Amino acid sequence: MELRKIKYNSDKVEIKYDIDNDSYRLSSYDKPRPEFIEAMQKLVEPLVEICEFQEGYGDTIDIISVSISHSKGIMGATITGLKKLDTSYAPLVINTPHLPTEDYSGNNPNAPILPDIAVKRIEGLIEEAELYINGKRSQLSILDDMEVSNN
Repeated sequence: MELRKIKYNSDKVEIKYDIDNDSYRLSSYDKPRPEFIEAMQKLVEPLVEICEFQEGYGDTIDIISVSISHSKGIMGATITGLKKLDTSYAPLVINTPHLPTEDYSGNNPNAPILPDIAVKRIEGLIEEAELYINGKRSQLSILDDMEVSNN
């Protein structure tokens, strides 16, 4: 399974992914696990670093999505966040530039790439998204907490 997009806006989860040559889109109002939400918010720090914002700038940023690409066996990503503004009712939309985990050509040691912390945190979010796809949500089914008896 290759995830293409993970989006959460505090109301709805959307996950786009590919399995073999088929594309799927999961859209659900089921609340994700707290770990899913935490994994999204852990991307604030890499967003601030990639965009070269000053320390503390991310204090009012909510991460809403990560778009993921796969090319030549290399993962790339764009992180999107919303920053609350005192001067507007609408937030500022911030997109990082798309960055790969390594240089696509392999010839440029100085090519801009995703910081290691971003890669680790995106991988953590991918794990949470896969759990969500497989039914691990905030509201587990009643059978998850019950023991089945053969009596």
